[in-house]
Amino acid sequence: MPAGIRSTEATDMFFQESSDQTRSAPPPESWRLFRDRSLPVSIDAADRYREVIHEYFAEVNIFFPLLSLDDILATFNEVVSCEKSPALESDSTSPARYCLLLLVLCMGSFVCTGEYRISLNEAAGRNGGQEPPSLGSGYFKEVTGLDEKLWQKARLLLGFISSEINLEAAQCSMLASLYKGAKGRMADSFHWVHATAVKCEALARRAIASTNDAERFSDAFRRLYWVSLIYEGDFISEVSITLPSGIARYEDVVPYPAPETPKHRQEHAAAFSTPETNPTSPATSTFYRTEELVAFQISTNAAIRRFLNRVNSVIYDSKDQVRMTRDSYANWLLRVTQDLWSYHGALYRNLPDFLLTSQPRKRTDQENASSPMTPGIIRVEELGNNPWNVLRLKGRYYAGQYIIHRPFIEYVLLNMAHFDTHPCKEAILHRCRLCLEGIRGFINVFDIDPAISITGLFSSGLVTFTMVMILRVATVCPVFRDALPSDIEQAIFIGKRNLRRFSISVTEFQWHLGVLERLEASCKNHMTM
Repeated sequence: MPAGIRSTEATDMFFQESSDQTRSAPPPESWRLFRDRSLPVSIDAADRYREVIHEYFAEVNIFFPLLSLDDILATFNEVVSCEKSPALESDSTSPARYCLLLLVLCMGSFVCTGEYRISLNEAAGRNGGQEPPSLGSGYFKEVTGLDEKLWQKARLLLGFISSEINLEAAQCSMLASLYKGAKGRMADSFHWVHATAVKCEALARRAIASTNDAERFSDAFRRLYWVSLIYEGDFISEVSITLPSGIARYEDVVPYPAPETPKHRQEHAAAFSTPETNPTSPATSTFYRTEELVAFQISTNAAIRRFLNRVNSVIYDSKDQVRMTRDSYANWLLRVTQDLWSYHGALYRNLPDFLLTSQPRKRTDQENASSPMTPGIIRVEELGNNPWNVLRLKGRYYAGQYIIHRPFIEYVLLNMAHFDTHPCKEAILHRCRLCLEGIRGFINVFDIDPAISITGLFSSGLVTFTMVMILRVATVCPVFRDALPSDIEQAIFIGKRNLRRFSISVTEFQWHLGVLERLEASCKNHMTM
């Protein structure tokens, strides 16, 4: 870090109180959707909210498949029926379910604005008076701040259910974290994902204590558990806090989500079958193929996150700098990282092809084609993944390559005085080269405009900041001369551009960009001396 900056300042700043937090607005009149005048959508225009719900499941559920469209629509219909009559009171909708509906509408209305697409080009357009394109109907272009108004209503119920330990309450806090992460409010997002993880830990402990049944964990809980563990783990890997929730204690107990069960198949067939459809129709088959894709997506990201957590626990700890000066450290590190790197490669080699292939895979003339072997059944290999999901999986690969080999960069920097005579010099420099190539790969993967803030840009941005610093420092250290990628200056340029893009969502990254500029100037001065 440049002189005068603490090593922890890059993350501490996200948790400082802002001026916005000191000016709290008064709460809304009611948490009910249609019982006050704080929202512009009347009950007579309730169908606009149905559009928002469908937008949520089209744009958010593909990344975080936590909820059921049928369940949310059923809750919405209950609310509309109840609130049409001011005199009608009903307890059929629990506070947690009502809160979940509000959060879906909150996130969905944010998606409808199109503001989750983080683009340097669109940012320039907004500065010139142009508005980002809106999804859904043109109505949402005119309704500004609807998501924040819905969030204020949801907050009233989030407080009320904060002590509840049940699936719906945990889903609420997870959606609150996703919403705040998508908006670039990282401290708030971290608070809510921590609350989710604590609830998941308690729910897992309760399930284990109450039964030994293999089906003690519902598929909805499995999805929530692993999404929460991944999301919290991504935070923790960057802010250097030991996982505080206890959720990781049950990672060997809670199964990954199942693609489907016979019960689910029967329920889906009963709910959606008509005289013209049957359980083997292309529509039904596509539903289950999509469910299979969802299950693979969660289990794959969970397996990678668990592996990266183990890498951090094995080769990074508070005693690193002391251990790095010992003669035996280099041999130990070479041996351990070789095993970790082999496992990392095997993990990605075994991924199904469709997880790393963007939609759509089929040509237009094959849009409704079915398998030639089994008419009406869509082949798994014909599925494609969401492009941003593909990009994130590739990014995790390069992040793993970087994390596994970064200790070699640090080892060389701490032992430069006698590194030229080190017996393992060539092997260590080879690992340094792998680290630098992993950095270049990660930066190039995220060189895409627009970025998608729905999945949160904090972790990607903060690791980009660290990576660019490592690249720049490596350019001024002669010992790394033979390990540097040939296009390292281009990688540094792209990394800074990526961070500028991410800073449109996470405004604190402006500070990190300033640090990189100071580092750039310092390195130039060093080169001219």
